[in-house]
Amino acid sequence: MRLTPRGKLAALLVVQERSATILGDGSTRETWADSRELFAHVETRGGVDKAPANDLMVGMERRVAVVDFDEDWDWSIRDHRLKHGTTILNITAVSDPNLLHWKVELTVEELVT
Repeated sequence: MRLTPRGKLAALLVVQERSATILGDGSTRETWADSRELFAHVETRGGVDKAPANDLMVGMERRVAVVDFDEDWDWSIRDHRLKHGTTILNITAVSDPNLLHWKVELTVEELVT
């Protein structure tokens, strides 16, 4: 754990990348490999959104991993996920990855196995 440049407590997370291998029978096998480590803080945010069934505004909660960084990183929702210990966090959205050059916010969902 360490503090981010903005004073938040950050944890060391592992970025995993997806790779696919074509097998002899033509099928593919997808695997995840650790590619790098980074510090980020994961927070829960509340808000409101429209319910898909009836367009009423309902409360919602989402988890966001805020990554402070100073380098370009091409975040892909499909090809990256985060790992913290044994917890896997799938990335479901990336906010302004090319506009904010000092941070990126990744909306994440915990993978339940």
